[in-house]
Amino acid sequence: MDPYVECFPSGETLTDWKANYHTYRACHGYDDNDGRGRVAGAFQGTFQPSETKKACIDTTGNVRYEMSVTMLNNRPMDLDDNLCSDRFQRIVKDCWTHHGGIWENVDEGWSLYLDPNSGTC
Repeated sequence: MDPYVECFPSGETLTDWKANYHTYRACHGYDDNDGRGRVAGAFQGTFQPSETKKACIDTTGNVRYEMSVTMLNNRPMDLDDNLCSDRFQRIVKDCWTHHGGIWENVDEGWSLYLDPNSGTC
């Protein structure tokens, strides 16, 4: 288990493939089907010190995935897309309870949060 992951002990359950799919899109962006072309992911771009970017995705079964990334450094930084999706995948993989969790590493300067909840965004 990744020492930087803290799992939630209860709550709604993650679906592994859905969580990985949606967090990947939030980290890497995606091609939209309504003619807008390439859409930036919620966690792409430069973060200012202590900035938190959030995303909420409605899934099936009246469950939403609340996600956020917080920059912990004191200088502007860009979160690498692959690092972003890898850290979210660690939450999904390591939280065997599958209720989501937090990955935080002060040395890397990032805190990522993934929490499935009842209801819509």
